[in-house]
Amino acid sequence: MRTRFIPQFFLVMLILVLTACSSSDNSTPYTNTATQMTAYIEQQMAQHNIQGLSIALVDGQNVVWTQGFGYADAQSNTPSTPDTLYEIASISKTFTAAMIMQLVEQNLVRLDDPLINYIPAFSMNPTLGAFPFPDGTVTIRSILTHHSGIPGDLLNANLARVRYPNYNSQLLNELQTDYASYPVDFASAYSNTAISFLADVIEAASAKTFEAFSDTLLDQIGMTRSSFFRDSPRLTGVPAKGYSGGQPYGPFYQNTPASGGIISSASDMAKYLKMMIAGGIGEGGQVLGSQSMTTMLTRQNSAVLLDLDTQAGLVWTLSDAGLDYAGHLCTHDGSTVLFNASLFVLRDYGLGVVVLSNSREGLGVVAAIARQTLKLALEAKTGIKPPPPLPSPVFSPPAAWTQAQLDGLAGIYVSADNYHVVDSQGQPGALLLKLNAGTIPGPGGVIIPRQNGRFSPPATQEFEIEFTNISGRTVMIDHEQGRRNMLGELFIPVPLSAAWMARLGTYTITNLNPEDYCWYVPAEARLTPLTLALKYQDGVLVMERVGFFTSRSVLNPVSDTLAYLRGLGRNLGSAVRIVTVDGHEELQFLDVRYRKN
Repeated sequence: MRTRFIPQFFLVMLILVLTACSSSDNSTPYTNTATQMTAYIEQQMAQHNIQGLSIALVDGQNVVWTQGFGYADAQSNTPSTPDTLYEIASISKTFTAAMIMQLVEQNLVRLDDPLINYIPAFSMNPTLGAFPFPDGTVTIRSILTHHSGIPGDLLNANLARVRYPNYNSQLLNELQTDYASYPVDFASAYSNTAISFLADVIEAASAKTFEAFSDTLLDQIGMTRSSFFRDSPRLTGVPAKGYSGGQPYGPFYQNTPASGGIISSASDMAKYLKMMIAGGIGEGGQVLGSQSMTTMLTRQNSAVLLDLDTQAGLVWTLSDAGLDYAGHLCTHDGSTVLFNASLFVLRDYGLGVVVLSNSREGLGVVAAIARQTLKLALEAKTGIKPPPPLPSPVFSPPAAWTQAQLDGLAGIYVSADNYHVVDSQGQPGALLLKLNAGTIPGPGGVIIPRQNGRFSPPATQEFEIEFTNISGRTVMIDHEQGRRNMLGELFIPVPLSAAWMARLGTYTITNLNPEDYCWYVPAEARLTPLTLALKYQDGVLVMERVGFFTSRSVLNPVSDTLAYLRGLGRNLGSAVRIVTVDGHEELQFLDVRYRKN
């Protein structure tokens, strides 16, 4: 933290500026909430090197607390305020869903219409894995619930130094030679790519540009200083710079605006919270009817067994482990790497909060701040406190399993970012569990069978592991604090051909757009790593990528030139293709290619 001498006059002026960055209604019971959260936010920002942050707390139709912290621009000492403009990232998807529902109300769109009705050029190859039912038809509803099977992150120049108005045409061209990840409604797989196509649906159905239609929606809500487009004249506030490691980068254009383009402020987002709490009524009148609101916030994935306890509405998430005691809620987070945002609405109590930050290090922190703010606000308004942690599960005595039974569970279990090794030979009568291939500390080690059919460490049942079969997949599930979390899917390794063995080694990207943001930020901020490695370890072929997310994806070859990522989740199921470019073999994953060093 920098310190410097400030003359008395400038110190007084600084106090006045900082006071203007905060407001709360002292007639409400939220003064203590603001006081406690101010200390918490300042502590979190210092701990995680977050440069700037703004928050708004809404009760009914009143903004009861809003405040800016830190800097919108640390180099010029420009403070963050409630009016500072941030990228709200994937929270934009909830606005896109609202526009689709407006078209549903006008009988211009039906949720179960095939996507191809609006985008005739849309096509992709069938899935590569074995599934218990056929691929099915990609519909508007399946896109809004992230169950379309469209590969999730075709990101080449998605964030870039320039705006590409026809970016979706590039995505359509890429998909025509790519493969679906899963059949429709097989498993949840977050897809920015799929949501981006809803801009074309909106244009085709409304006969208006996406920009014009979205501006109208924002005006109806009262968000007159927000836009899906960085170069819009609507954006009259002070924009926050984006930071990683305390250094500024950007700005960058979001070329899939429907999936993550909105730039807004805590003040404008408070109006969105009020619209959600009011059941679809904004400052400009009725934005959405009650039936549309109900549909949007009703669970859509109850029949998708592999989703476990995740409750998905139309784009909205309807459950949260930290706030499930607070009745019906809806929530969404967002990240454009340098910016992070989180929004929660407690629908039964008319409380909502939004937290916006301008630093890569804010990932996860903004959601924790939003969650804690609502816990305190709910207690202040109603007296309802968070329940104590659930007691340990009812004690289940150890069970005696045969070696054959234990051997039947051993193997590689593939997760979203890594894989887990279950060994049945290292401990008599038990299993050895190595989470994340031993790279990340976790609840691993010896787990013993219990009479309730689950496994847990010998000395505790705070977490329990269940091995079961769901939708034709053998999966490993963690039971903890009353919730089920997917740990991985069993993968039986297939023999590697000489062609794949010869490809082991490191690779460098060859076709990343020169305007893509990844060229201009440090490695830890790159969603698309500039290098990757193919490795053979633990008896499986692994594609390792290190960047904003570090992943060790297990590949399932289906031929000498085609494989796909095993597991359940975002980008898994996606194809890895060997293509020839200028006489050289390259590895293509999604819309980027790599050549062996």
